[in-house]
Amino acid sequence: MINPEVKLNPRLFEKDIEQAPTRDGYGQGLIIAGEEDQNVVALCADLTESTRAEAFAKKFPERFFEVGVAEQNMATIAAGLG
Repeated sequence: MINPEVKLNPRLFEKDIEQAPTRDGYGQGLIIAGEEDQNVVALCADLTESTRAEAFAKKFPERFFEVGVAEQNMATIAAGLG
């Protein structure tokens, strides 16, 4: 469900707007989703720091799965969780 309280920054297209990596938003959003829904899990293929998923892993260790450098295996695990 889309949160109606989330709004785009009205200064989004101004030249002096502070920029942040998309992955920072992903990491923050993952935690918000995990707090709102106990069925949210995260899987990672040895990129926990790069994807900013480490905060989710610390907060919800029982819902975080690090599969190592095994992307194909991760896709199969994700399919099995569905």
